[in-house]
Parts: sequence; structure tokens; C-alpha cells
Amino acid sequence: RNLWIITSSEALRILYDWIRMVYSNEFVAKLQCLHLFVPHARIEETAKTLGFPFVTLTASGDENLLVALQSYV
Repeated sequence: RNLWIITSSEALRILYDWIRMVYSNEFVAKLQCLHLFVPHARIEETAKTLGFPFVTLTASGDENLLVALQSYV
């Protein structure tokens, strides 16, 4: 399983835009299939807007993020 932890909506937008410029649409589609764990609703909203359907919103803080990851795997 590929899981990504995203802690910044701006960083996610930059990463997504960069990948769209450099790689094919097929690669972008594969990227969008990754499961994202995000600690804030604003990041979740950004991810959904960018086409990421698999997003888990966690409570903020490292410990809560780890608990969510452990529950998933």
C-alpha cells in the first residue's frame, strides 16, 4: 500500500502542479490513487479538489496521525 502523509495544502498543490508539468496524465492518475492522510480539513478539501478520492482526515498532531496510520494498516 502506498500511503502519503500530507501536512500542507500548499505543498500538495505545488507537488501536484509539478508532477502535471513533468509527467504524463497517466502518471498523474496513478498519483491520485494514493491514499493520503491529512491532519486538517483544509488539506482534505484541497486534496479532494485535486482529484484525490482516498483521503483520511486525522486529528492534528503527530501522535494522532500515527494512531490513524496504525488503525489503517
